[in-house]
Amino acid sequence: MSRKTPETRVKEDIAKFLTSIDYAHGGSILYQRRDASGATYIKGSADAYVIYRGVHIEIEYKAPDGERSPDQIRWERICHLIGAKYILTNSFEDFLVQWNKLIDGVQKSNP
Repeated sequence: MSRKTPETRVKEDIAKFLTSIDYAHGGSILYQRRDASGATYIKGSADAYVIYRGVHIEIEYKAPDGERSPDQIRWERICHLIGAKYILTNSFEDFLVQWNKLIDGVQKSNP
């Protein structure tokens, strides 16, 4: 039996949630987790991204006591410069609060 880290549990909960939204809305969002071992991985990039109603959202998960690297902080700055949204979270509950606030704004601006 493998033991999951707090960060892994948060990643899995968020993945389940976003996947359920995708299915519930007929594939109206694009959700992808990044694989740090992949050939196209960019150092510091967020753990996942979502495209929802044309809005690019980057999601970075951290354990409650985790800290971001300088490359991850740089990635957040780049996201803001290009107009992407960025969610930094260490719990599923915190993610939901940030997600709902962000999505409420997206729905109001993109009815």
